[in-house]
Amino acid sequence: KFNSIEHLNFHKKYSKRIHHLKGGPIWNEKDALPSDFLYITLVNFSKNKKNILFQGDSWAGQLTNKERKEYHLAKNFIIKKSLENNFGFINAGINSFSPTLMKLQLEILSEDFKINPSIVIAYIDQTDIGDENCRYKNNVIIEDNNVVAVKEESFSGKPFDYSKTYGESKIILKKNSYISKIFALTNFRIYFSYKKIIYKIKIKINKLNKEINKCYWPDIQRYLTNSSEKELNYFKESVNSYVNYVVDKNIDKLFLVTFPHQNHLDSAKIEKKYNHNVSDIIDKIKFNSNKVEHINFSKLIKDGQIKIDKDMYYKNDPASHLSDKFYADVFLKKIMEIVIKQ
Repeated sequence: KFNSIEHLNFHKKYSKRIHHLKGGPIWNEKDALPSDFLYITLVNFSKNKKNILFQGDSWAGQLTNKERKEYHLAKNFIIKKSLENNFGFINAGINSFSPTLMKLQLEILSEDFKINPSIVIAYIDQTDIGDENCRYKNNVIIEDNNVVAVKEESFSGKPFDYSKTYGESKIILKKNSYISKIFALTNFRIYFSYKKIIYKIKIKINKLNKEINKCYWPDIQRYLTNSSEKELNYFKESVNSYVNYVVDKNIDKLFLVTFPHQNHLDSAKIEKKYNHNVSDIIDKIKFNSNKVEHINFSKLIKDGQIKIDKDMYYKNDPASHLSDKFYADVFLKKIMEIVIKQ
């Protein structure tokens, strides 16, 4: 549960626009700022620096994820490199963020927090095909042909449905007696169950139950083995929309970063490999700007510039996150090496 009304209200406010913010242990960290749910500053931005914003999903979020045992390896590396090269550095990675949410996040950072980077590093994950098509496509709010929000999914039971946590936290944080809180929590849980039933009935009435799934990992993974041309095109459109928005901002460079999952590699001992690789898809998109550069780790691995290590990926992780050491010593090192040269 949230440990303050300020944290709760911040999370609710911005989740209404960008579907969800960070969850997990950060909710009750005593020293956490409300803004930590949206972004974390490693080295302060200032006018006399090149200021880097790192966006993406849990791969970007890994940089400041305290749940990782050795997250300090990555954090300390970025702080050291940023200070050496007079960079400001902000990490805005949030689980399951894909280009549509990243665009909206960038709007919020600029409008509400005056965060305007000169360099954007955007990690585009293999799972972004599924995230765009499964999680967000049916929840976008469009005004004047622009996506202005991706609505949250309250009382749905889907991943990132925080309606129960919001309701219970609000009751617990009130200055009421223990008995009053127990009574209020009981009533809320009855109400929550009722709302979930109503949600399920609406789906059945609209005969959408066969098309809607909860977007758990197998649902997201399916898009890497069997995406239609329409689904792939929707993903490409979301990338293009994000890139065009970033390029129109006053930035010096946008680096799009992609990395293969285990199921893409020839060394993977699996029966069936993925049929789609986001690295290849990004490579084939023609961006109308010399400000855009693709750091393609699939190609770097294939060309032998990055050596595959047996401990490259986290063990037993179907989403193929990198081990903390490889993440810091190889992944971030290569990215910063390219960024610093600009």
